[in-house]
Amino acid sequence: MYAEALAELNKVEGRIGEVPPLITAEMGYVFAASGRTTDALATIRKLNAASQKVFIDPYLVAAIYMGLGDRATTLEWLEKAYDARSGFMVALVSEPKWDGLKSDSHFKDLVRRVGF
Repeated sequence: MYAEALAELNKVEGRIGEVPPLITAEMGYVFAASGRTTDALATIRKLNAASQKVFIDPYLVAAIYMGLGDRATTLEWLEKAYDARSGFMVALVSEPKWDGLKSDSHFKDLVRRVGF
């Protein structure tokens, strides 16, 4: 239901003005997971540009790479999120986005280090 998800996420901008990084990243993930690679990569560039002014949690960028199916880069960004002590890391074992990584030894080690 990617089209529906994007429609709901797009409503945020109309309600609050500037879209928070979390919503931007969720949109990027939906773009990626629905095959809109160009839009997903543009979202990553947007978040990277914003990171010059405000903190952008690396976990958010990792999610977009996961949607793109780029496991290696996803894990690199999850490591950055770990190093940044991202509060989102508590969702590693419960967030369905990461299901495709659960058998990966690097991911298992990351989950162990987070404390699960």
